[in-house]
Amino acid sequence: MAQRIFFDASYTLSNPVASGVHRVVSRCWEAIKAMAEETGSGLQVTRIVHVGSRFVAAESIGSEPTNPSGVASTGRISFRPGDVLLLPDAYWACPRVWEAVARARRDGAVVTTLVYDLIPLQHPAIYGTEGAALMRRYLGNVIRHSDQIVTISETVARDVKEFISQAGLSQRVPAIKPWRLGCDLPASIGAVRDETQKLFRARMPDSPYLVVGSFDRRKNHEFVLKCFDALWSRPDTSGLRLAFAGVPSPAAEPIVKAVREHPLHDRQLFLLPGLSDTELAHAYRNARGVIVASIAEGFCLPIVEALQYRQNVFVSDIPIHHEVGGAACDFFTLASHEQLLEAITAFERTFEGRAARLSDPVAMPNWESAARDLLDTAVVQSRRPNGRANGASTAPWWSWLWRSR
Repeated sequence: MAQRIFFDASYTLSNPVASGVHRVVSRCWEAIKAMAEETGSGLQVTRIVHVGSRFVAAESIGSEPTNPSGVASTGRISFRPGDVLLLPDAYWACPRVWEAVARARRDGAVVTTLVYDLIPLQHPAIYGTEGAALMRRYLGNVIRHSDQIVTISETVARDVKEFISQAGLSQRVPAIKPWRLGCDLPASIGAVRDETQKLFRARMPDSPYLVVGSFDRRKNHEFVLKCFDALWSRPDTSGLRLAFAGVPSPAAEPIVKAVREHPLHDRQLFLLPGLSDTELAHAYRNARGVIVASIAEGFCLPIVEALQYRQNVFVSDIPIHHEVGGAACDFFTLASHEQLLEAITAFERTFEGRAARLSDPVAMPNWESAARDLLDTAVVQSRRPNGRANGASTAPWWSWLWRSR
């Protein structure tokens, strides 16, 4: 009998705005679907969304997955023991899913939930008491309704364990395992617009430094802008350029306004809210360097993506960045702008030599291998006695086939 895998995308399919979570959900689904289509895989995978207290096949609904109206009854999922329910989406923003998850578990499905970070709990000054409370409720539901928690880094796994310990939870605690994200951008489809090609030119002196990420306060765009204001005031770095690539949000209005009203806007300072994946790949490949100044992250895909494109990457000195980027990155403190300013100044003086040393890309797992590891972990859990499925404790029988390729 085929192993049935149900892959939830409730939030991503109803909120198609590009984000880190959106990329993870989309890339994992594409890879897992491709695995199931391999001859002899023994997998039957279905992408699902929740509608009220039930899950339905995503293909059986319209554009609003959480709206019960018009859902074909034939699309409803009936779970059975041995099924794997994989929850990789943004459930802090989709809390109604848990009723459907509870129903699936009662019917015998074994649940693996992906946790991205605990940042709103750890930084209430940024997200406020409401954000912290939202994250606390989310984590409570994850712990209550999951048989296994998979985190996107060792750092987040430690954070989850610490949260459980500090909360003094006496209920059954799921297994907690770290996992590493993939990092490859999708195949280039479509053209790069002329203005993007002209802006990013083979890491030439007039090619901008690149900051990739949503305009969230923790991404610390203001810190980078202040650093470049200082660089622009110096004769030897006055010609440098800076580009922010990301989707602005209402909460980020102050920094977006500061960029748009800056005297160097559209001359040496650029806001790029609408880059396609193809254009983002072009920007990574040709930027002068990539800067990540985050206060907190769960993983930070821009680091691994930039390293894959042989970029010179400057990152803030926080634990997760050491885990993700390691010795391949230049680290700077967030205590002041001086360290990043001096790092870029020194880099500009030695650019040619530094570029030559990065002739080979840094090896990173791709999305295919990452998705296989995630699926492997989820199915192993379903076959353990405490996974409540069928009691078998052996690894999935197809694992040896994947790893021998």
